[in-house]
Amino acid sequence: MNQQEAKKQSGQHNSSYPATDLKNRLKQDILNGLYPPAKALPYYKELRFRYKTSFRTLKAVLDDLYREGLLKRHKRSYEPVLTASAPSRSRIRIFAPAVGGKSIAASICSQNTTYLIETTCRRHGVLPEFYGYGSTYTVEPFEKLDIHGSCRFLPMGSSEFIALEDDDDILGYILLITARTIDDDFIFRWIAHVKDKPVIICDAVGNVKVRSRLHHPNMRIFTVASSARIGAHAARFLLEKGCKHVAYISPFHQALWSIHRLQGLNEIYRSAGKGHSVSIFTYNNPPSVHDFYSRQALDTCDPRSLQAAFERWSQQAPETAVRAVRPIFEFQLPCRVLPQAMLVQSLETLFDKALAHERISAWMCANDTVALNALQYLERKGIAVPGTLQIIGFDDSEAAHEHRLTSYNFHLDMVVTRMVNAVLDPRLLPRSRTPVEIEGMIIERSLSK
Repeated sequence: MNQQEAKKQSGQHNSSYPATDLKNRLKQDILNGLYPPAKALPYYKELRFRYKTSFRTLKAVLDDLYREGLLKRHKRSYEPVLTASAPSRSRIRIFAPAVGGKSIAASICSQNTTYLIETTCRRHGVLPEFYGYGSTYTVEPFEKLDIHGSCRFLPMGSSEFIALEDDDDILGYILLITARTIDDDFIFRWIAHVKDKPVIICDAVGNVKVRSRLHHPNMRIFTVASSARIGAHAARFLLEKGCKHVAYISPFHQALWSIHRLQGLNEIYRSAGKGHSVSIFTYNNPPSVHDFYSRQALDTCDPRSLQAAFERWSQQAPETAVRAVRPIFEFQLPCRVLPQAMLVQSLETLFDKALAHERISAWMCANDTVALNALQYLERKGIAVPGTLQIIGFDDSEAAHEHRLTSYNFHLDMVVTRMVNAVLDPRLLPRSRTPVEIEGMIIERSLSK
């Protein structure tokens, strides 16, 4: 595939928008939450590139939207006006996966999404009411979480979960599916209970399907991080970098989001013709990365000896020190530190196999965690990045920014803004019942050519 064809596939040769079409497109993007309220629009240069228009046409359209009240002035630019407001005491009920009955946010996607939902709700004057769900958790009192709201933990599918008391202050519901699979029957029963209020399902694992038995008129699914388009987008980026032979590396390839990313990569490289190839290095571990590596860590390390050592220390240590250390020992160590160590160990084998293929010039890693471990591995091996290999991850995490890793950004801020706006004003619900996907972008950093 030549460079012109690659650009055409990546959508860079869209025709420009006439003034009327540009105005309609911009207005729709603002109302759909692509540009969050109270936040300045991107620079004119970026908007001109995105909409393929001239400065004069863009400026005229923005001035029109300002006169219509959809925008307000922000220094030298504009920012969208809040289009949806809520009465005082209004709440949005959010359900998110919980870890060990103690904390929401097991994954980067969970952390970013819950934080963005909270800040977006509060910007609109709405109280976010968080519930953590899981398969084995008991009902617990409200607790403070890493996110700044309160949360109640409920067993998934339990009568407590299904029959949560509803009242007029509840504007709608958001269900986050970011790490664990959820039985379809549970979703159907739960949605039937919430009556006619907006229900938004944020699916980051690709498990939720729209079926005829699901008749809730105000239910919509937003697909985040789990479609083949994401892998295809990253594949086009690598083709433009001249990478003809690519490795796909994933230690948790039973997860649908990993499978879909590989599908997108394969589609683009097959269409590129002869001389292009994808080599696959994966483990088919359970979809929940956290569950698998937690179990593996506990099987490898003796948790009883760790517990005994901690108890001996706690009997002699000051009470304030014990209170400070206990959450780290009971949650951080088994749920994060040890699983991360086991993940690193399993990745070494995949990296060794990929490095043995000399013609491979790029590693597409399943997420930023894998990609960052790949950078450390290659540094130990004395392999230059990007001199010898290109590395790309997914999530655009803080660690990716810190280590200058090229990564795919899912535009979670735009997704969350659109979800919350749809709850606040059901008129903004997407008309189609097809899962909504907002395209992300590659954030290229200095480690890539």
